[in-house]
Amino acid sequence: MKADNTTMRTINGTFHKQRWVGHNEDQCEEIEEIKFDATEAILRMNLESLHGLQDHDETSDRFGRDHVDHSGPCEVEIVDEVQEFFGVESLKDITQEVFDAALKDYLAQPYQWFVGDVTRTATETKTLGIKARSAGEARRKLSELAGDMEWGTGEADYEIDQPIATPLQGIHHARE
Repeated sequence: MKADNTTMRTINGTFHKQRWVGHNEDQCEEIEEIKFDATEAILRMNLESLHGLQDHDETSDRFGRDHVDHSGPCEVEIVDEVQEFFGVESLKDITQEVFDAALKDYLAQPYQWFVGDVTRTATETKTLGIKARSAGEARRKLSELAGDMEWGTGEADYEIDQPIATPLQGIHHARE
């Protein structure tokens, strides 16, 4: 596989948000399925960890928890997406050379501007511009910024309404 085949492609995981149910709350029930962009997180792993990645396992679930706000049980599926991204049948077929080239290509992508809203209450919303390479990276940055925001008066307790980042029209990359 040529590394330039990965340029501008993404690795999208599927987060299965679940809750405990049953008489003893010992069974999981799926309540929502959420797609998330894990490209940067996957490409920043070390190759040995990537080779050990498994669906429905803590090795993949942590990516979902890093991208989706949910404290209950969950399962994540991402292995097929990684294999498709690299054009391999098994994660163990990914070589260090190809893996390094994919990260280099990803980091060479231009930044774009994304817009995200953070809502504290029904009447308090702040709109932020985020400079990122992908929507997934923009969501992560927005979440980090939201945690550091000063709201002025009132309680600092707020929730992020799963912001959907959208590229600003007419801006293809940020000026330094």
